[in-house]
Amino acid sequence: MKTTYAYLLGLAALAGCSVVNAPDDAVVPTGNGGGGGATTSSSGGSTTTDGGSGGTGGAGMCGNGTTDPGEDCDDAGPSATCDADCTVAECGDGTLNLQANEACDDGNTDAGDACSSSCATTVFVIDPEGPDDSFTGILMQPSVVVNTAVSPSEFWVAYIHRTTDVADTEVRVLRFDEVGLPIGTPLVLATGNNLGGVRLAINDLGRAIVTWADQTTTDGRYSIIEPDFTVNGTLDNVLIQGSSNLALFPTVASNGDGFCLQFTDNTNDELIVRCFDALGQSGATQNQIVGPNALGFVALYGTSAIFGRNNGYITLRYGTDGKEILGQELTSVGQVVGTAFTVATGPSTSTFTSLIGNAVAANDGSFVVAASLSGPFGNGQNKFRATRRRFTGPANPVQPSPELVTGSHTDEYAPWITMLGNRMLYTYSAAVGNISSECILRAQLFEQGAAMGAAQDVQVPGVEECGVLAKHAANQKGDVFIAWVHLDQEDAAPVGATLRARLYPRLLAP
Repeated sequence: MKTTYAYLLGLAALAGCSVVNAPDDAVVPTGNGGGGGATTSSSGGSTTTDGGSGGTGGAGMCGNGTTDPGEDCDDAGPSATCDADCTVAECGDGTLNLQANEACDDGNTDAGDACSSSCATTVFVIDPEGPDDSFTGILMQPSVVVNTAVSPSEFWVAYIHRTTDVADTEVRVLRFDEVGLPIGTPLVLATGNNLGGVRLAINDLGRAIVTWADQTTTDGRYSIIEPDFTVNGTLDNVLIQGSSNLALFPTVASNGDGFCLQFTDNTNDELIVRCFDALGQSGATQNQIVGPNALGFVALYGTSAIFGRNNGYITLRYGTDGKEILGQELTSVGQVVGTAFTVATGPSTSTFTSLIGNAVAANDGSFVVAASLSGPFGNGQNKFRATRRRFTGPANPVQPSPELVTGSHTDEYAPWITMLGNRMLYTYSAAVGNISSECILRAQLFEQGAAMGAAQDVQVPGVEECGVLAKHAANQKGDVFIAWVHLDQEDAAPVGATLRARLYPRLLAP
């Protein structure tokens, strides 16, 4: 019998529809057998979360509230002592049982992975071979996407691997299963000097495009990864046309079919879009100018943002004065539709310097934008502020969050958004002390535009530690995979940096 322990999910106990009360995957077996319900995959320990088939002699009877022959127990559904498959609830059996205070169950009781030995979600290291004595900041930011074309779905994480310094870098992609266990070994796409700013997008066929930039030559490149996790040799390490003046990093998105990639021409401060078909071919269109994109060359966390919506895209860029964010609707091949619309504006004393917040289409056709402002905010305070706006379409805001939060609000920067149905996960970095050295990664749940309680810590706060540049994605079950750059900063260089992650099962489940 498993001991009941405190539910340690970092976002638990929120007001309203709490994560604690999220539904378990109830299973009413109809087969003839099965016991523990843990099915090991070729990835070395990955398990299902659906349980077994209800014992050797209880076919079709599991869930009736009576312990029939072949059943360990039967509480007519999951309980503190019994799983939905009528086996005894036990941490490490591979069946997620929220009623037994399990925040996760990856089928083992190992330490150091996404789920602790007591079935609590834990922070784990994505790249254990990465650096621990130097910091390259934005270069290391990860990108997380769900591949729904494989079954069960997988989390694909693109990131920059470094060994000792920026001159020795690799662009890597690694797969994780639905319980956060790595699948196989990382796929290395490129090696070189000062690579960074990797971004990843996957279409409905399971094909991925990965983009990155070489900070030495200011070139942007991309590779196409097939659904079987092999690189398309004819579309590998391709130079983005006209990218010799690339400002920072390219970004990319899929609308379910093809892809659109965008970057800023640093010489002319113009936002450029290039689109691809479902096979990753770019013959449909070449580079197209969307409009001017001021501040692209000084933005610390990203030049712009793009996301798929309906049969096209929405692209975001800085206004010419640096004090507003503009949106532009595009067709599926990147052609401009209509005129630019205002997404957010800031006070005259502040400028947008980190437009990295994602904008994701919700089921109701709306989308949400998050971005950061910097500058004086009341009483001369020089801080960051986050802005969040919700739209039903261009120039049609609905349920808008304040364009600028109150002056008493703590610093918020480097925001990111994931949406599933009516639920939204919003993450940001918040200053604890000196914003350059001490911060904490926080997350907050929203439902239909309303906050579900206060923001919660994703990482454990520590002295002179910082979690920044978080990215996340959710599969259809509501499991959310969050990855970020963790800094163990000290008063003097060098600064340690590692890529860390946390997986929250069923966090965005209805």
